Amino acid sequence: MSELDDFLAWARGGPAESSGAFTIDAEGALAKLSGHQLANRGMWLIKMVQAAVAGGAPSIQIDLSGHEVEVRFLASDRLKADHILDMMTTGQLPSPRWQRHLLVALRAAYGQNPSLMAWSAPGGGSIRLAGKQFERGDQSDPNLYSFLVRVPGRWLRQADEYSLLCQRCWLCPVPLLVNGQRTNTTFPPRLPIKGDNIYLATATLASGGDSFEADLSPPQGERVAPQLFVHKTPSLNECFLYHGPEQPGRQSVRGLVAIDTSLGAKAELVYVKDGALLDPIPLPLRPSRLNLRVYLSGNQYKTDLSEMKLLDVSLPTVWAELRPQLLQLARQTLDYLPAIRIQYRPVRSWLPWLLAFGLMAGNAWDSMGAFTPLAAAGLGVLSSKGLRYTEPDHRLAERLEHLVDQLEEQE
Repeated sequence: MSELDDFLAWARGGPAESSGAFTIDAEGALAKLSGHQLANRGMWLIKMVQAAVAGGAPSIQIDLSGHEVEVRFLASDRLKADHILDMMTTGQLPSPRWQRHLLVALRAAYGQNPSLMAWSAPGGGSIRLAGKQFERGDQSDPNLYSFLVRVPGRWLRQADEYSLLCQRCWLCPVPLLVNGQRTNTTFPPRLPIKGDNIYLATATLASGGDSFEADLSPPQGERVAPQLFVHKTPSLNECFLYHGPEQPGRQSVRGLVAIDTSLGAKAELVYVKDGALLDPIPLPLRPSRLNLRVYLSGNQYKTDLSEMKLLDVSLPTVWAELRPQLLQLARQTLDYLPAIRIQYRPVRSWLPWLLAFGLMAGNAWDSMGAFTPLAAAGLGVLSSKGLRYTEPDHRLAERLEHLVDQLEEQE
C-alpha cells in the first residue's frame, strides 16, 4: 500500500502512535472559532481549494462519498501535522495566505460536528481527531497534504457541495478533480432549465487589474465544422456562440466578461481570489433581460469575516475603466447578431444535471481591447431529430440595444 493508503486506513481507525485530548480552554476556543464564519456549510471545501491554489498546488483532488470528503494537494510549504493542529486551537491567523485559507476551512469543517477529521502532512506525521480526542500517527506522504472529514448525514449535502465547487471554482487555475473528473472549465456552469438560453459572448479584457489564469480552450463537444462545436446537454432550447482564440489553452488574462440570456437579469462584477469566485457586486445598470458578468482578480484585496466579500474596492474607479470595454463588446455583438444562426441537435444521452454546462468563449485581438466577432454555434434539444436552424428572437436585439443605450448614457 502507498503512504496515502496507509494514512487513510489509519485515519479510519488504525493503530495510533500517541493520543491525547483537548484541554477545556482549547476545546472552547475551537468551538468559538468554528462554524460561524462561513455563510454556507459547504463553503469550507471552497476554502480548501483556495488554500491549495495559494499554496502553489499543481492540481487538487477531491473525493465526495456518502459519508466522507477527502481532499489531497501538494503545497510548497511542508508543514507538520502537529503544526496544523496547533493553528486550529489558537486565535492567531498565520501570515501565509494559503495557511489562512486552510485554517478557515478546517475550523469550519470542525464546526459541523464531524464524527472524524484526519490529516497527514508532507512535513511529517498524521492527526486523527474525533470530538475532544486526537491521536497522532506517523503515516504521511512526502508529496501530499491529505484531509479527510466525515460528517453524519453528509450525503444529504453532497449535491450542494458539488454544485458549490462548480459555481465557485470554474476559474480555478489548476486542474480540480472531483471523484476523478475535472470540474473546472472556462465556462460557468448552468443548471438545465426550460427556455431559450443564449450565451452571446465571452471575451477577455485588455485591462482590469492584476492578471489571473483562465483556460481558453474550445468547449468539449462534438466538432461538426471548423470553429463550430455542439455540446450535449439535457436543457431545452439552449445554445452557445463560440469563437476560439488563435492560441487556445491556459492564458494569463486581466479580466473576462460574459453576456447571456439565461435565467435572471443581472449585471455583476465578480472577483476571483485564489481560484474561487467571491460574492458578486452589482454594477450600475438597469435590468435589460440580459446577464452581464465581469470577472477580475481579487488577490490584491483583503476579505471581510465572511471570507467571500472584498474590502476597499472602489466600484466607481473600476466601473470607469470597465464601461468603455463593455460598450465596445456590446456594440460588436449587436452588429454581428444578424449573422447568427442558432443550431439545434438531438441529444442522444442524458447527462447528470450537475454536469450540464452552458458554454461560451471569445478573445480580444489587440491591446486596445477590440473584440473578435463571435462565430455561430449550436446546441442540442431532447426531442428533435437531425439538425435544424432558426433565427434568434428579435427581442434579443432589443435587449442588446437597451444595454448599449445604458452604457452610452454614462459616457
